[in-house]
Amino acid sequence: MYRRRALVAVPVALALVAPAVPATAAGIFDVAAYGARPGDGIDDTAAFSAALGAAAAARGGTVRVSYGVYDVRPDRLGVGAGVTLAGAGPGTVLRPVDHGFNLVAVGGGATVSGLTVDGDDKVVRGVTVAVGATGVRLTDITVRSIAPPREPGATGYAVNATQSPAAIHVSGNTDGVLLDRVTVDGVRAGATASPNVQFTGAFEGANPTFGWRRHNANDYYLQETPRPSPWAWQAVTSPSPVRAGDKALRSELRREDRPVYGGNRSEVLLDPERPREEHWYGFSILLPRGGDEDYAADRSAEVLAQWHSSPDEWERNERISPPLALYTVNGTWEIRRLWDHRTWSSNASMEAAGQRETRSLGSYEADKGRWTDWAFHVRWGWLPEHRPLLEIYKNRRLVYRTTGPNTTNDVVGNYFKMGVYKWDWSDGRASDTTRRVVYHDEYRVDDASGSLDAVSPPVPPPPPGAWPYPVARGVLVSSAPGQTIPRNVTIRASAFRNVGPKDDGDCVVLQGNGAAVEPDANLVVTGNSFTGCAKRAVKIQSPGAAVTYNTVDNPFLGTNPYVLRPAGIDTTDMYAGVSVYASRVKVHGNRLSGVGSHYAGIDVNGNGVPLEDVTLTGNTVANGAASRIGPSSLIRVHSAVTRLAVQGNSMQYGTWGLRCDVPPTAPSYSGNTVRDTATPYLGCLPAPQVGSAQMLRAAGGDPLTITGTGFGATAEAFRDARITVTVDGRSVPVTWVDDTTLRVTAPPGRPGARPSLVLARGGVAAVPVPAPGRYAASVTLLSPTAVRLSGGVTGTVWGTGFRGSTGWRLDGAAVSALPLVATSAELSGLPAGIAVLSDTSAVVKLPAAPDADGDGRPDPGAYTLSFSPADGAPYLLTAGVRLVYR
Repeated sequence: MYRRRALVAVPVALALVAPAVPATAAGIFDVAAYGARPGDGIDDTAAFSAALGAAAAARGGTVRVSYGVYDVRPDRLGVGAGVTLAGAGPGTVLRPVDHGFNLVAVGGGATVSGLTVDGDDKVVRGVTVAVGATGVRLTDITVRSIAPPREPGATGYAVNATQSPAAIHVSGNTDGVLLDRVTVDGVRAGATASPNVQFTGAFEGANPTFGWRRHNANDYYLQETPRPSPWAWQAVTSPSPVRAGDKALRSELRREDRPVYGGNRSEVLLDPERPREEHWYGFSILLPRGGDEDYAADRSAEVLAQWHSSPDEWERNERISPPLALYTVNGTWEIRRLWDHRTWSSNASMEAAGQRETRSLGSYEADKGRWTDWAFHVRWGWLPEHRPLLEIYKNRRLVYRTTGPNTTNDVVGNYFKMGVYKWDWSDGRASDTTRRVVYHDEYRVDDASGSLDAVSPPVPPPPPGAWPYPVARGVLVSSAPGQTIPRNVTIRASAFRNVGPKDDGDCVVLQGNGAAVEPDANLVVTGNSFTGCAKRAVKIQSPGAAVTYNTVDNPFLGTNPYVLRPAGIDTTDMYAGVSVYASRVKVHGNRLSGVGSHYAGIDVNGNGVPLEDVTLTGNTVANGAASRIGPSSLIRVHSAVTRLAVQGNSMQYGTWGLRCDVPPTAPSYSGNTVRDTATPYLGCLPAPQVGSAQMLRAAGGDPLTITGTGFGATAEAFRDARITVTVDGRSVPVTWVDDTTLRVTAPPGRPGARPSLVLARGGVAAVPVPAPGRYAASVTLLSPTAVRLSGGVTGTVWGTGFRGSTGWRLDGAAVSALPLVATSAELSGLPAGIAVLSDTSAVVKLPAAPDADGDGRPDPGAYTLSFSPADGAPYLLTAGVRLVYR
């Protein structure tokens, strides 16, 4: 409960136009002099407004804020022209007393420094640079915990619940804004229910407890007529309390109810889990205020939610409390937990070993009459090496965290129960009440890939036609229709952390108003660090930006699921480190790394609109060596770009290194290195055409003609283009002919194969292109080359493609077949034949000269030796290789 403090010396009404007291020194206006006191929970809005108003009236000055936490109202504080709002450092905190839109507005010529703006998950903007402001400086400030309201009863819920949160918003028509040494930590968008949640028990439909089992007197004593305790549970509808949807669970317990399983209870429960699993759990509880259901304080405790162990068979007779439970007692929320690594456990043995803990989570008085949202993130384990973890969130704020053992050593895991359980009544202990009524709703459970958003109750859906996914921004630089894009904004030496969710959570965004033509923004993002930016670190949607010397850490390794998008497309850990969606953008000297993977480390996409002058130079882009690579590119160009420069980048671990879905026009490539990828380059050069003869000598030496574009109008331009060619993986010399034609010489090749040519520019390769011709088998040398007409001479044949060949013969004025034998020794008993020794050599026994004229006698003449190669390879007759009979 926040109270207002009266201003010192003058009424509040005058504080906005004149100082309430004289400035503490020339040009210094200390908020303490106007009545602000840190840490007392009293609303300081009026004091801050008066000090800021006094500085504005004096046409400038410094509003000084001492160390401590100050509570102020959203949408009330404005820093005017020439005014500096100066805190004493990170411990100087402004915090909202209620929900609203924006905490601090900054006008032209103003400075904000040395402050922490803590949104407390109650405002959707931490700091807004006003429309048209110029010369604004934000230095050494922290903005944290920015989120839309989740509580329907909150002030401004209807207006702000679907707003996209941003820690800092630089509005349109602004010029010359500097963000220097700024920290943004924690911006989360709202979302409707996640499709990835494993189980939702929201008590809806015709069978509201489907999936649950009921433990209460009415359901337990089924044989009795009439049944006892008909009030035990109900699925109630509006106007009864409902957190979301149409129904909620109402549990009622009266002192006269008969015990069930040893105690008074009205609960619903689920089946046990497997041991040592990790889960996110979420549910909402309403404690009634007033009337006959009022949830008054009671010295006797009750359990409203619990994870109960499944004791092993040998422990059946032991009394064992739940390893984790949420209680109410004496008007407070309380958690109690216990753990044991031993295979035989009991309450007594765990208490004796100091393996129990009770922790108060504060009074529930202010929570009565409205829904309280609880989320538990638990990694169950009874040994340190299980890496146990417990995090508890109340209304999305972390209220408890611990590591170390958190459950008992059992074969079967714990099971969840909620409702109301009050054992003191059945045990006859003292109690201040005789009736308890509690409401539960919106139970969700997800696995280790879940999130606080995934198990929290939904916010209203976006209006029709709106972007359907939750959006969050660390710094948003944007313009509305009719405004110009903010110009000359510099973001430097700053740190960005934890902006999400993955659906559309970006740390820095430059976004125009959708006009077909926009002036260059001259945005500079330099020397910053980014980690936990769920979708992207930087997104550029307007022309004229430089993203230089930043470090982007991808800390996600299967731990960054979409909230609304289908889990099936969730194949990499982040979408991109840097996205370039506009012309005249320079991305230089950045380091993108981390344990996780990107769909595209650097992503270039005009979304159907051609881009110009995109420069990607000197960047290191690496996915995690053990990350989910999926369809990951280190640099990916999705659409047409004229004058794309990709130079000096280092890329590692991906499916593709540099990938272009549309080949750019007039690209410039040099000095890039790609390692540990399935395909280093794809599609970034148009594939050339290759011309060749139909049959190529296997020994090489035949010309290959390359035709394409951009080879250089002069020989000097060709050299500057750094064009190289490989044929079958071997580098070959390139001869420039003109801008469209190059020539190379085919190296040796295997008969039957087509030489595959790869053209590269600056080390970036086009796809391989096969030549139209194939390497041919041939005889290249014969010894002897002249024999007598009677034949019978044994000689040697050299060439290529001999292995597996058939159909050896002498071709000339007549044809003489040469029988094929297995070994050269077999030739001694034959008048003629050939024995193949290897793919390149054979032994031949030459027959007598053929009878060419038919007179029955051998005739002189010249003959060639030929054969049929294996596997359909062509045969090329080698000129000048002849056998002469004389």
